[in-house]
Amino acid sequence: MGPEPLTGRTRTTDTTDRPGAADPRRARTPLELRVPQHHSMPTEFVGIGQNRPMLKVGSVVLGVADVPRAAAFWRAALGYVPREEMTDDWVVLVPENGVGTQLSLGLSESPVQPRPRVHLDLYARDAADQAAEVERLLALGARRVEWDDYPDDADFVVLADTEGNRFCVIDTGRG
Repeated sequence: MGPEPLTGRTRTTDTTDRPGAADPRRARTPLELRVPQHHSMPTEFVGIGQNRPMLKVGSVVLGVADVPRAAAFWRAALGYVPREEMTDDWVVLVPENGVGTQLSLGLSESPVQPRPRVHLDLYARDAADQAAEVERLLALGARRVEWDDYPDDADFVVLADTEGNRFCVIDTGRG
């Protein structure tokens, strides 16, 4: 194996030669993500007691056929607001308080997948909140997705947004 492009270090699967490797609380993966010094990294991305960046999901991107229609649905569903002015082919929605994962909506001509590989899970506190949220989302334009894979005692309900993108409303109160 050759040296890593950013660090110049040789890749290895043996972590015993790395600082902190003997301490199981600081176990590291064989390959670390390093940012060259000339790149700035906000302190919120730096791990406590570590000198390596920590990644977080910043935005989930959904392909949609109608950006304004999808934005209206997701704004009402999540209470999000546009980060910047919306265009006909792109918008980034953010939590109103600015903290949390963004939802980006981009114009797409790709057909909706009947069994998508990725979907959103929206959490409700308990069964009563789940039922209320499902009804609220249906009133906003979501539709119920009927499929044969529901377990007998499912803690989730599958819905589709105005563009056909599937998402689940989860009852998290079951523990």
